[in-house]
Amino acid sequence: MPGSFRVPQRARRFAVLLALLPAGAWAADPQITDLNANPNPVTAGGLYTYAVGIDNSALEAATNTVLTFTVLSGASFVSASGTPNPNCVATSATLVTCSIGTLASNPSSDPALRRTIELTWRATAAGGGGTVISGTAAISSDNDTNLTNNSQSVNTTVNSGADL
Repeated sequence: MPGSFRVPQRARRFAVLLALLPAGAWAADPQITDLNANPNPVTAGGLYTYAVGIDNSALEAATNTVLTFTVLSGASFVSASGTPNPNCVATSATLVTCSIGTLASNPSSDPALRRTIELTWRATAAGGGGTVISGTAAISSDNDTNLTNNSQSVNTTVNSGADL
């Protein structure tokens, strides 16, 4: 038939294979890879830093990625750092939000491609008697299909300061 177009057999097979892939096969997977506090323990009134490791182990970049960090009580937010700039702001007395934007893919989980955001806090709890500050990091993005690796928590012990 003149003007008709016939799809080659190879192209039809490829289309069938693509249709069989799960919908999220190439989606993003931003995750918290590690979380620690330093120093731990911290002296009452002293500064300490949470280091939050983040990564995207999928083939697709994570879009509109946001890190939230919550400290329920016992500390006040001081500053944030990271490369590139993590764009962190205290949105309340207990919550810091970092607008990361696009988080590049790292399907081989290469440690050199992981990002670390450092959040510095001041311990406001009196310390002593088993005082503990709990911090929780959580990450999200528009196209994340694996929510099981999106948060971690760490406890920081507060010691009493010197009694002069």
